[in-house]
Amino acid sequence: MSKTIFLSYRVVDEKYKKKVVDWAEEGKLGNGVKVLHQMDQGRPLTGNEIKGLIKPKIKGVAMVLILVGNDTHNSNWIKWEIELSKMDNKAIYWMQAPGTSGAPPYELKKIPKIEFNSNSIKSRL
Repeated sequence: MSKTIFLSYRVVDEKYKKKVVDWAEEGKLGNGVKVLHQMDQGRPLTGNEIKGLIKPKIKGVAMVLILVGNDTHNSNWIKWEIELSKMDNKAIYWMQAPGTSGAPPYELKKIPKIEFNSNSIKSRL
């Protein structure tokens, strides 16, 4: 059975999102593991449209992973994704983007931090 991760991140941390996606595609997170994330829809979306795209993704995953960069704590969207994940009783972890020092959002206060490497993610699936 394949496992799926929802990766929450800010656009400024795109290169680290890509690294996690690459690990999945290379099989470093386990066989059949997929990483979902919010993708550019090619046009501006309303808040309700964005929520409509994200909700089913989070509902269907085994784990939610929050990528914390320098300004993640100021993102209302990431805070919303964390709260939605908690309501759905998802396994939630966060990891610091390499080379960044921003604090995690308050909503992650009791959520475990994991190291930014494929083995840390794989061992929690």
